[in-house]
Amino acid sequence: MGLLGVIGGSGLYGLSAAGEEKTGSTPWGPPSEFPVVYEVGHGVAFIARHGTDHSIAPHQVNYRANVHALREAGCDRILAVSSVGGIAPACQPGRLVVPDQLIDYTWGREMAFRKAGEQVRHLDFTDPYSPDWREKVTEALAGLDLDFIDGGKVTEGGRGSRLTG
Repeated sequence: MGLLGVIGGSGLYGLSAAGEEKTGSTPWGPPSEFPVVYEVGHGVAFIARHGTDHSIAPHQVNYRANVHALREAGCDRILAVSSVGGIAPACQPGRLVVPDQLIDYTWGREMAFRKAGEQVRHLDFTDPYSPDWREKVTEALAGLDLDFIDGGKVTEGGRGSRLTG
């Protein structure tokens, strides 16, 4: 099993343990920062989505470079942590949600890992979040006796991210 990649959102800029930065390059340009690998559990590689100084605006995050850098660090799955507004009554501040659906209204940024001239590949977006990975995350949260919501829709783009029931 490879490392777990973690992309931290607003307020999550690293882990408290000592880690080793993995530098390199990506075909997509520089990531928000290079992954820091921690010897936690089976191993975790972490990137702060907005950079550790929170200087990268959401529309300027180089998502493709971040994913590529985590893959090059040895990650075979990614857990992204974010703070978004909730518009469903159950989505109170501080409540954890493991989303199962996504509505993507983003525009104006590259949206695929395909380079010019490469064969086009179509992907099924029926389950945008891996059902197997979601099950592992929800089992882990339940095992920690944490209050969370299993399922929700993330609306990305437009005026920011929102979580609906």
